[in-house]
Amino acid sequence: MVYVPYNAEKQGTCKYRDRSLELPRTDGRKGIVQTLTYPASDGTNRGMTVYLPNGYDKNSKRPYNVLYINMGNSGDQFGNEMRWMNEGALPNVVDNLVAQGKEPFVVVSMNYQDWSHSFAKIEPDVLQYVMPFVESNYNVSNERSGRGYAGLSAGAGTTARFYLNHPDQFSQFGIWSNGINPTAEQLADIAEYNDSTTVHIALGKWDYVTGGRSMSTTLAANGIKHTFNEIPGGHDWEFWQLRFAEFAKDYL
Repeated sequence: MVYVPYNAEKQGTCKYRDRSLELPRTDGRKGIVQTLTYPASDGTNRGMTVYLPNGYDKNSKRPYNVLYINMGNSGDQFGNEMRWMNEGALPNVVDNLVAQGKEPFVVVSMNYQDWSHSFAKIEPDVLQYVMPFVESNYNVSNERSGRGYAGLSAGAGTTARFYLNHPDQFSQFGIWSNGINPTAEQLADIAEYNDSTTVHIALGKWDYVTGGRSMSTTLAANGIKHTFNEIPGGHDWEFWQLRFAEFAKDYL
């Protein structure tokens, strides 16, 4: 990766030009990215990547909030779980926010590429295998209020399905470059958690996956609180880095 420091004279001053939050820190105040495997629902050991913020304390009396996050379709059967930590610049963003005094949190990334992002397979894996594994091995919250889920593209489809089917499990949702229209039954379920849930839906103006737009329209029509924005960008990392940075800074 090559990171270009922001220069207002050369790059302009309009919103989203300054991407300094994505730059790697040079003062050593950086978190740790761990790659490991976990026993999954299909009986195999699957890949997982965990980001631990700078100063992570496994003995802290207060567990860390935790964000579970997914990539979309990458074409790579293996290694998909590492892409948020690389192209996504996720560790850099959280490192910089923590250095600014924002609350640190743990991030867990899984690979569902080879499952074609099938929610029928992902749902039991996350709820019965991933979350218990993470909560047993890291000092993270096991409460709804301390858990979030996010993703891009097919991973956003997964996130939307967790929001609509399990609003009792997570309180923060980042849905970028995808979306699912809720049924009447799902609307009734998420309405129960309307005041204690943060939902961030976004897509690029030139994105070819536009489900987030109709999802936002349906939520708004039914009085479900959420944030929606559509900014210049496509279906690519340049857009998703910005969306994660805003989500982490303003909501997590």
